[in-house]
Amino acid sequence: MLVLVRFSFNQLRVGAGDHWVFGGALAISTLAAGKLTAAAPVVGWSETLHLSFQRLSIVLMILVLGCYGVLFICELIWPRLEYDVRRWSTAFPMGMTSAASLTVAGTASTPWLKIVGEILVWPAVVLCVVLLIASVWRLWTVSSPTPTVGA
Repeated sequence: MLVLVRFSFNQLRVGAGDHWVFGGALAISTLAAGKLTAAAPVVGWSETLHLSFQRLSIVLMILVLGCYGVLFICELIWPRLEYDVRRWSTAFPMGMTSAASLTVAGTASTPWLKIVGEILVWPAVVLCVVLLIASVWRLWTVSSPTPTVGA
């Protein structure tokens, strides 16, 4: 919650992608809660602890999906089409949200999350490919020798 107090919501409109980091942190926390849910019965933890992790993973998943939705809509409303290396920080939360959805779907008996995870993986893959191409293009244009006048 401290992050939200200090967060500049203007970044949703003008940020270069690094404003997605908050969503990535929520998504990786959700993935961890899902993995702990799966591990609890295997390592002999109490049923209470297992159910606590399960509930935590569901609550976090709801927050992650809400965050993803807000960020995705902001990207549609205020697209940033110029290259910036910080756009890679957009790809991580997108992929992590998909991974968290697939994990929680299996551990919290929420099969609809499996469908969500399978769908969300594709925008993440597309974005990674676009960013990879843009990064290579940027490296190529920056490293190309510029002609000098009178040479």
